[in-house]
Formats: sequence, C-alpha cells, structure tokens
Amino acid sequence: MVLRGAQYNAGPCIGKSSNPSMGAYEPFDKLPANGPNQLRMGALAQSGRSVIPRWWLTPADCLAIVRKILWFKHMAWQLGSELPRGGNFLTRWVGRLVFRAFGWKIEGEFPNREKAIVALVPHSSNIDFFLAAAFIWGTGMKASFLVKHTVFWFPLGSIIRGLGGIPVDRTRANGLVADVTRQFQEKSKLVVGLTPSGTRKPVREWKDGIARIAAATKVPIVPAVMNYRTKTVHFAPLIEAVNEVGEIMNQVRAQASHGVPRFSV
Repeated sequence: MVLRGAQYNAGPCIGKSSNPSMGAYEPFDKLPANGPNQLRMGALAQSGRSVIPRWWLTPADCLAIVRKILWFKHMAWQLGSELPRGGNFLTRWVGRLVFRAFGWKIEGEFPNREKAIVALVPHSSNIDFFLAAAFIWGTGMKASFLVKHTVFWFPLGSIIRGLGGIPVDRTRANGLVADVTRQFQEKSKLVVGLTPSGTRKPVREWKDGIARIAAATKVPIVPAVMNYRTKTVHFAPLIEAVNEVGEIMNQVRAQASHGVPRFSV
C-alpha cells in the first residue's frame, strides 16, 4: 500500500528506491523517537512523491541499535588521563548496557584527578549502588565505594566486593575515617564513593565522615547528584575548599538540594 501525505527524508546510508514513486527510505537512527513508521508530515507537499514505510532492519539499522545501547552519542564515557583505570572491553560494555537499561543519563564530566571523593547525594535507594557500579564499569574507572556491611551476605557480598565495594560498620565511624584516610595517603591514585547521609531514609543530620576525610587528606569532593524525576546523574562543580568540616558539609548539602530522591517521585 502506498501512503500519501508525507515522506521520509533520505538518510546517508540508505539510497532511493528503484521505484521513483516510492520515494526514499531512512535509516533507523534518523527516524522519529516514536517508531520507524512515523512519517514526517509536509514533505510530500514539497516533492509530490509517495513513500512506503519498511519493516525490516538493514545492517545500518543494526549498527544504529548497538550504538544506541552503548550510548555513544549521548554520553561521554571517556576518562581523563589522571584517573585510575580498571576493567576491560567486556566490563565497559556491560556497564553501559546496564546504565542504558535503567534509562539513566549523565550530565557533566567527571573531574580528571588522581584522587577524588565522590559524594552520592541524595542517597535514597539501593538502585543508587547499581547505577554507581554501572558507571564505574562503563567508563573503565577503578574506584571503591563504601557500603553498609549488612548487605555483604552470600552471594551478594562477593559480587559487591568484586565491583569495588568496601563493607562499612557504622559503629566504627572514627575508625572508618582513619582507615580511608590512610588509604588515600598510601596510594598514588584513588577514587572513593561515599553517601554522606549514611542511610536511604530521609534524615535531618548527615554524617560528617566525608568532610573529615576530605579535610584530613586535602582530597577534593565530586558531588554526584541523583535526580529520579529526570533519571539523571549530574556531576556538580568540584569542591576543592576542604579545610573546614562544617563548610564542606554545607557545600555538599547545597548541591544535594538540586537532586530528587526516589521516594519523592
């Protein structure tokens, strides 16, 4: 059946049909977001031609689908040269695939620093952990993050450790700060992720361990702001003034106020 009233614009990978009355096909990655058979209105009035929408996938279509899954066009997965590296092609592919499956996106760029403390704010769901792990794998970054020790049960515990997780016992707050500080002092490159709230539940007072670690090590903080309404992780400006604990916490809270926790959506 020949459809009249609209026509696709010809794409760079698919040529015109052998039948001039059929117009031209368009590759998958040039089609409207709501489907490959959604016609663009008004083109026929200019060209006077008709078009038949196609239902099969060409090699160019398959490549476009893979590119969309890996999100090459929409996200910057490249790391700076100073950041610690890890993983391989397979882990990068899996990480990007998982991030894409959750439907999230990244805003901003991760700072190119040998050492950094990532503040994941506001922390409101276990999904935060999987998104963080997917980002680490997807970029090929070598990073560690602190996780409540109660979730390290078999077999989940082995998986979390393999992803870079470090079990945290909340009853040892001062000891934890000393341990992380020592790791920053001993290693030439280290990225550690923390959740300043210390829990998924809404709390009035946040734990200041992240600020005390930053003040002791003089390592800058990267706020990773979660927005469950737009499904976006935004890397806010780097917090480099890490001399006074109270001021550090004020800056982290200010950035967290731009996020949207899961329970409020």
